[in-house]
Amino acid sequence: MFFENFLKEPPYPGGCPLLNSAAESDDTNAGLRQQSFGMLVNLKSCFKRVLETGIEKGEVKLDMHVAQTVCVFIATLEGSIIISKLERNNDAITSCIAFLTSTHAGLRT
Repeated sequence: MFFENFLKEPPYPGGCPLLNSAAESDDTNAGLRQQSFGMLVNLKSCFKRVLETGIEKGEVKLDMHVAQTVCVFIATLEGSIIISKLERNNDAITSCIAFLTSTHAGLRT
């Protein structure tokens, strides 16, 4: 899985572009903040489309809060990257993937 190998085989040198640009874009760099925001909007849109397609196909529960689920999934994955990078191991990523996998199972119809 992509995130489980993130530290060993990062897809981009230097880490997650969204995470890095978001951390660097404070109120003094409006252009970088806007680019970071655009990446986040695109990522959220992709997750949202996947969930909405699952709902349409009857694979995901109708009463699921799509926006909330998208936010929790992204925040959990991005946060696990930060923790794993700081701890220099995949424990946080592995733990968060297990949590999200069990949560995902509960969203299925």
